[in-house]
Amino acid sequence: MALNRKLTPILSGRIIQAIRREETLLWIDFADGSQMKVKISVPASSEAPTSSEALASSEAPASSEVLATSVAPTKAESFETRSVKRVRQTGPAMTIDFEDGSSLEIALAEATSSVMLRDKDRVLEYAD
Repeated sequence: MALNRKLTPILSGRIIQAIRREETLLWIDFADGSQMKVKISVPASSEAPTSSEALASSEAPASSEVLATSVAPTKAESFETRSVKRVRQTGPAMTIDFEDGSSLEIALAEATSSVMLRDKDRVLEYAD
């Protein structure tokens, strides 16, 4: 997966404060007050679970967790306080790598026009 050369320098070093899901959006809040909105894919054949429902059970390596269609509170909480190292993306697949060696995989709705980052004053920092 290729390094996202625009988003990596912007997010590198930021610490995740919270992750939540609303329908087809994933919100990632950072400790510095910035917020990233990510449009995520939802399978056409099933109803999308809400953030209060359990994450579909699938075994993934301990260092990588996948958030494709839902975020359960326990999964989202496991990323809190992690510091971003880099962001990789190939097509509609995005991976956020953390300083501790773990990573978060996100299935984007589209290869482009799916990510928007705003700083603490809600000024646009990044959009694709």
